[in-house]
Amino acid sequence: MRVPRLVIAGSTSGVGKTSITSTFIYGLKKRGFKVGILDADVYGPNIPNIVGLSKQDVLTKEENGKVKFIALDHEDLKIMSVAMLAKSNQSLAWRGPILTRLLNQFLYQVDWGELDFLLIDLPPGTGDTQITLLQDSPIAVSYTHLRAHETRGNLVCRHRLEK
Repeated sequence: MRVPRLVIAGSTSGVGKTSITSTFIYGLKKRGFKVGILDADVYGPNIPNIVGLSKQDVLTKEENGKVKFIALDHEDLKIMSVAMLAKSNQSLAWRGPILTRLLNQFLYQVDWGELDFLLIDLPPGTGDTQITLLQDSPIAVSYTHLRAHETRGNLVCRHRLEK
């Protein structure tokens, strides 16, 4: 069975996507679910800071002749973030095909372990990267947040949260 993915997306930055993601993270964890977080926001990868994770290097392993990333296990959360690929205080200027390739690698070439849900905090915008990711992934929940004060009615859920 594929792990349901909860994607948090929005057309602009600074509207609360990461705050919503962290609310989902701890809400699902509190209900006893095993949660993974893909911090795909290359313009502001804040999930490691929010969960209290200090700078960590990305670990890899070889599986069936291919190299896979290993999601970091932190307080019973599995985490993969683009922040783990950058040096401290380094800006990331990835876009287009490079960004799409990286996000697909994070989705399909990471050992997440056993999960009930994978939350994906997308970078702001509605470009090729976001569209490609959404087309290639089965999505259980999509939250689109256009303005900070409009929070009701934008959540679509196709998976019952019962444990």
